[in-house]
Amino acid sequence: MTELLDFCVLGAGSGGVRAARRAASYGARTALIEEVALGGTCVNRGCIPKKLYVYAGSHRGGFSEARLFGWRGFPDASFSLSHLLSQKEDELERLRGLYAKNCASAGVSVFSGKASLKGRKGDYFAISIDGAQSQAQELRAKNVLIATGCEPLPLTEAVAADFVGGELAHSSDRVFELDRLPERVVVLGGGYIALECAGIFNALGAQTTLLHRNDSLLRSFDRGIVRHCLEGVAARGVDCRFSTRLLGLSLQPFRGGSDKTGNEIRDEICLEIEGGESILCDFVLAAIGRRARTRGLGLEALGVALDKRGKIITGADFATSVAGIYALGDVTDSPELTPIAIRQAEVLARRLFTDSDELFDARVLPRAVFASPAIASVGLSEEEARRQGKVRIYESRFVPLRASFAARAGFSDQVMLKLIERGGGEVGSGEVLGCHMVGSDAPEIIQALAPALRAGARKKDFDDVIALHPTNAEEFMTMRDFYE
Repeated sequence: MTELLDFCVLGAGSGGVRAARRAASYGARTALIEEVALGGTCVNRGCIPKKLYVYAGSHRGGFSEARLFGWRGFPDASFSLSHLLSQKEDELERLRGLYAKNCASAGVSVFSGKASLKGRKGDYFAISIDGAQSQAQELRAKNVLIATGCEPLPLTEAVAADFVGGELAHSSDRVFELDRLPERVVVLGGGYIALECAGIFNALGAQTTLLHRNDSLLRSFDRGIVRHCLEGVAARGVDCRFSTRLLGLSLQPFRGGSDKTGNEIRDEICLEIEGGESILCDFVLAAIGRRARTRGLGLEALGVALDKRGKIITGADFATSVAGIYALGDVTDSPELTPIAIRQAEVLARRLFTDSDELFDARVLPRAVFASPAIASVGLSEEEARRQGKVRIYESRFVPLRASFAARAGFSDQVMLKLIERGGGEVGSGEVLGCHMVGSDAPEIIQALAPALRAGARKKDFDDVIALHPTNAEEFMTMRDFYE
């Protein structure tokens, strides 16, 4: 007998799982369908493994630094990527288990397989599951949520038809599956994934080159903050090359030798660059964009509207062009951030299964890039703020205490902070429009400042707070010099 549901969610990422659990808690008969693994991109191929690898890279050089603080007896350190891979898999398995447990305790039926919509039958949508529990199965649901997220865009689909060798490049999904560290890595792209992965490879010991066809990275971030971040990235050893056009990739025989583990290297990848230059490496990562995972879901046959990038078009209530079908998270034209999808899921579940008419609100959105050094931001960039009117810009650059002490061993790490005040009135009386930071503590500090911006804090409110010394965050309370 076909199971009749109130709510069926396609995609068990953070947004999909939260929507399913919330709906079930309101009494809705709910099912969740996932083709790959519970947790989606964030848990399995994104946020969590990325942060674990960032932690791993942050230990490089730590033994030498520790000696400056009086520690003795540290031998030369060596790194095992295969060990990190094993530990990472254990942690992800633990997290997937928690997702499964939480879904079960909420009363959500979880199915494994490829879901597709087969049309409407009366008041219900028919959803087939290919591979569910080793045999095809069909569900019927009054409401369907598409929360299938995004996947990396292959280089072969992003380049001209005459581009050769695109299949030699790997996507970011491959980064956290490697059991051996390549000695030479080239990262293609200009977004946060490219910058973070370049930092990870470099920190773990690979010779790393970052190539981008435009003149800078992270277009949505404050330009001054990005420039400072890239200076730090380059100072750590990443070869950053901008306005560089890649013509093609090819394999060529290696002229003899072995890698650090003694394994013979039989070939290498040659990247041909416009202007006659070529780069040789062992691994190419193409972090050149992401596409919505809508293929094979049956959306076109039902008339669900997509934009020119293939993302699902929704209204403020997450409704698509087809009544009863909703979408949220990365599969829509929404910031590709896990907390965004989670909050959207909570709002949607309340709208569907309670009397709530709440709308999603992301006016104050903290963001971070876990590069080396890290960059974080909340509110408006200087460029955005100036388009709205007069502003005052406060900046501070300094070497924090730990780094200045360790600088004798070459561990200098300059921090930059930037605060944007609405201008036009008395100094200090304007609302704080944006806070930005580069430095190892940036994501934690900026997150803590977000409520102040949401509450409409003025620069004077920051000035009146007694600073906690010695910290990096205190600079946000003590900045007095500005430019307009």
